Amino acid sequence: MIDRPASNDPSGATEAPVDMAWAPFGRGARNCIGFALAQMELTLIIARVAL
Repeated sequence: MIDRPASNDPSGATEAPVDMAWAPFGRGARNCIGFALAQMELTLIIARVAL
């Protein structure tokens, strides 16, 4: 992916970033087992702030 990783030169990248290069909970069959819990907690936090 990067020709010269020690130098900070963005033109050294040879290919575009992958779509799933960074996904906090993963995607597809191998997603995080805590995803549903995290979504529920976020919903509860937003509900408490809104009320």
